[in-house]
Amino acid sequence: MQIEQLSNNSRMKIKPLWEELNRDHELLSTHFKSHFASFTAAIALN
Repeated sequence: MQIEQLSNNSRMKIKPLWEELNRDHELLSTHFKSHFASFTAAIALN
């Protein structure tokens, strides 16, 4: 596995994907709804 740092332009491209993934996790979660609800792309992608 290789970890790469994303450029700001790349981060903006995946932002909608990240937000949709968090929404899906929030909807499906039975124990961590508030955790996923508080997660934003701004926090995760900075």
